[in-house]
Amino acid sequence: MTDSRHRKVDRKQGVKVRSKQGRRRSSGVDQPLSREELKVAAQADRARRARRRIAWAVGGALVIVWSAVIFSFWLGQRTTTDDPQTPIGEVPSEGVSALFAVLNSEGRTMSIALLAASEDGNDRVAMLHPSLLVTIPGFGENLVSNAELFDGPALLGTTVSNLLGVRIDEVVVWTAASLQAAITEPILIDLPEPLIVADGTAQLVIAGTGPIARDGAAIARLLVDKGLGDDLDLLQRQGAVWSGLLDRGGVDEAFIDRLVAGAGAAARNALVGVSTGDPVLTIVPATRIEPSGRVERYQLDGRDAAAFAAAHISYLQLAQEPRVRVEVLNGNGTIGTTRPVAALLVDAGFRIVVTDNADRSDYPTTLIIAQGRNFQQAALSVREVIGLGDVSMEIRQPSGVVDVTIIVGQDLPAGGEG
Repeated sequence: MTDSRHRKVDRKQGVKVRSKQGRRRSSGVDQPLSREELKVAAQADRARRARRRIAWAVGGALVIVWSAVIFSFWLGQRTTTDDPQTPIGEVPSEGVSALFAVLNSEGRTMSIALLAASEDGNDRVAMLHPSLLVTIPGFGENLVSNAELFDGPALLGTTVSNLLGVRIDEVVVWTAASLQAAITEPILIDLPEPLIVADGTAQLVIAGTGPIARDGAAIARLLVDKGLGDDLDLLQRQGAVWSGLLDRGGVDEAFIDRLVAGAGAAARNALVGVSTGDPVLTIVPATRIEPSGRVERYQLDGRDAAAFAAAHISYLQLAQEPRVRVEVLNGNGTIGTTRPVAALLVDAGFRIVVTDNADRSDYPTTLIIAQGRNFQQAALSVREVIGLGDVSMEIRQPSGVVDVTIIVGQDLPAGGEG
């Protein structure tokens, strides 16, 4: 697979190739180039940057002259909000999104809904299967419902962003208690499927079908209790709940304020945008698989995920598809180093497909390996994002699964900053 955004670079500007074999797990990798060799290979790039610095220096003189005037004007005109942002309740020109998640009593995320609003009214509520197998950046393959358990809301947002290739502006997590507190009056919920649970040897109907005014406790349970049904039954009930919440939010601004209490402007703008618009509620398509034990699981092919995003929320896409596929391997033995690296790359438009341990844990320097000549520029771009690393290229046995491999070395601290 060749990404047109990462075209082959002339050998003088690209990554040099050595004939010696290096190591990356079980396949051969060329030895990383020395810093001196990289400097020679990047002469043209440095010359271009030098010309840019000269131009910036000329412009900088003018900036310095006017900076005091501009700063004084800003001080006189500033409001109580330090950072300029889209006014609360408005949808920015590039659209806005927020991921809403509801946790069950065990801390698992049983309800995951991406709310996306755009200026042209292309509003969407996209719900994900809680039993969806995904790559959790920094933790490997697992259920999306476990992402928040591993490292909080930010990791859940990165996981969904990596899966769909879209921008997520904010993540809001509700517990059953916090959602109940926000719902102070019953809301009409029209259930298409009943909620049935086991009660010993019998079955108990907790919530019947049809339009019924339901209180906060009942609504929270509809979002997190799978009952005796499968994921599709749960998602249909969740869709009905979201329809009721949005109908209420469209006429009750105070209700929206309670739902996003403590969150930022992006969450409120997304919720207002879809509540006052005409959103389409949909389930992100996934294929059911049944591993050993016949436990319910789903998977979503990367091409299908990209097609869904392009068709429904293209205004949130992080990069042109197909995204460059990256694996991040821990080569320093320190827990917590691969997760921030992966998050940086997801935000930059790369797709993390593998996170794992390297063949050893004593790499002194981070290695960035292009899997074939077509991805040498992609490897250089990865280095720009993470800020360090020696770049090399695999030419004998390039991976057919990933385009760029990163082996995180001891030069990258646990915080992920070089």
